[in-house]
Amino acid sequence: MTDNTHIAIIGAGIAGLTAALRAREAGFTPVLFEKSRGPGGRLASKRTQDGASVDMGAQFFTIRNSRFKALLADYAGEEALQLWDATLWHENTQGAVGSFHQALRYVGTPRMTAVTRALSANFAINTGIRITAVTPEPDGWTLTTDEGPQGPFARVIITTPPEQARNLVAESVVASLGLEAFRMLPCWTLALRFEQALTPGFDGMQLAHECLGWVARNTSKPQRGAGEWWVLHANSTWSESHRDTASSEVAAAMTTAFRQRFDIQQPASDYLVHRWLYARPAGGPTPGFLSTAEGGIGLCGDWLAGGRVEGAFESADALAAQWFGQP
Repeated sequence: MTDNTHIAIIGAGIAGLTAALRAREAGFTPVLFEKSRGPGGRLASKRTQDGASVDMGAQFFTIRNSRFKALLADYAGEEALQLWDATLWHENTQGAVGSFHQALRYVGTPRMTAVTRALSANFAINTGIRITAVTPEPDGWTLTTDEGPQGPFARVIITTPPEQARNLVAESVVASLGLEAFRMLPCWTLALRFEQALTPGFDGMQLAHECLGWVARNTSKPQRGAGEWWVLHANSTWSESHRDTASSEVAAAMTTAFRQRFDIQQPASDYLVHRWLYARPAGGPTPGFLSTAEGGIGLCGDWLAGGRVEGAFESADALAAQWFGQP
């Protein structure tokens, strides 16, 4: 194994950025690779033509972990996030509706991606680069990318979903890490714009519905701009059964479900739709992180720690603690 201090980190969401910050604190040089145009991961947003910003991924996050709070304060700053003072409801399987569990819920401002963009300001991220293989060489690990080989690196941290991680490493590494035990479920997301404000009496609701799993008035979040936008997440079962359905058909079906469930008479004037292929953990173990015996490859992400945004931090923080010690 090479004795250089360069560590490759694949993915620039909360897990990847946390791992990079912890590696740098420990004296290593993190080199981040992100296939998209910028950082974000689950904290995904889209700007609309009417000047609004719509959160298409995670709808909020908690800050229960004191180390997560400290990391955000140190590296993101208070301007990148704000409390979402929302009226949230929960529907049980019998159809009864009550208050969502009590917690302080935060959102990025003016959009969810503000958090990861603030954290990423500490690094020069290699964006728009797709990694296709992670291979051991005599002097370290080499990454095969669509722009040529990168490396060598002393270690590699992978923050992609397990389905994608399995395609990057050798079968022996998959077996040693137990990667076959992990699977993610898809989620269709639809954002709808209305010309006048809807008044259902809540800002967000977790549903026990044949199609919808979550609906929220995106406009109720701070600094979201103009327009009445609502974000709908389909539940995992419905999303799985419609994994390969055309996006226009999905949008029509989800719009109808929303209108019928809440008796919405007003037609939508615009929409955005997105399919998350790997959105939620399909149950199974939650070890926090995975690491090869020699510590050459580590995996972290929300799917290893319960599927929450804060879980992504906790996964990367725990891997870093094992590799580098507590900062």
